Amino acid sequence: KVVPEEVREYRDLGGVYIFMLEAHKAGIKKVFDIFLNHPYEAVLFHCSAGKDRTGVIAALLLDLAGCHEHDIVKDYSESYAYNLGMIDKLEEIMDEENQKYLASSPRYMLILLDYLREHYGSAYGYLLDIGFSEEEANDIKEAFLI
Repeated sequence: KVVPEEVREYRDLGGVYIFMLEAHKAGIKKVFDIFLNHPYEAVLFHCSAGKDRTGVIAALLLDLAGCHEHDIVKDYSESYAYNLGMIDKLEEIMDEENQKYLASSPRYMLILLDYLREHYGSAYGYLLDIGFSEEEANDIKEAFLI
């Protein structure tokens, strides 16, 4: 299945990204543990399309680094152009109702960032919520900024 059952109840990817933040805190913490434990090494992270799971992790990192919201959204939106060839192939095997999950509208990332601000204040607050200490969250930030 291209679109997992647990995300089909969401109207669009903005809701899916919020679901990811809330339902997959342990998994997101594992990813950020890798960043924490490898401060002087390059860390490659990706998913199958490189826009949803990767986009959420990238948005959290960029927000943690203090990037402007406009730049986070722009970075996210660029993935759509890179995925056009794959999207055409996926549209052939997906029903029309689920094709909405293939797009990368800037609005989806804005929905995620608004939720992040409203519920956690920032990516820093989110990291604290999922189990990082202030020192660890600062270490991740500093390693990313070097």
